Amino acid sequence: MIRSICLLLLIGSGCREHKYPSGANSPEGIVLRMEQAHRQKNLDSILLNTDFQTMALLLIEKRGHPKTDSTVYFMAQALRASWTNEIKAQGFIDYSGIKTHEFDRKRKISDTLVSLNDTHRYHNGTVFTQYVLAVNRNGQWMYAGTAQ
Repeated sequence: MIRSICLLLLIGSGCREHKYPSGANSPEGIVLRMEQAHRQKNLDSILLNTDFQTMALLLIEKRGHPKTDSTVYFMAQALRASWTNEIKAQGFIDYSGIKTHEFDRKRKISDTLVSLNDTHRYHNGTVFTQYVLAVNRNGQWMYAGTAQ
């Protein structure tokens, strides 16, 4: 089943076969799922697989604001609305031209939060690395943003 999902991803993406399980079964898998949602221009999937609550918590902590339930709730709603509006206005991320994905430097931040590097190698020789956060919610991994 996982191989079939990977093959479907490969046919549309031009990438070589991934050694990571697709879907929400791993931090790497959720990154691949988010990429697939952008390729398919599926806003619902992007929003469904993004943990805006964790993103809000991390942003509030980074800025040193008081962390209350209402602050987290309203920040998460604002982030979701901002993402939705940005994608509708500017379009989906263009992942065309990626030759390979490499994930490394996975690091446990808390019991449910991990970071990892996601390196894209493009057919033209360009290399791009982003530092991705993924959170485990009840056994399912969700995208929690990128970090500097």
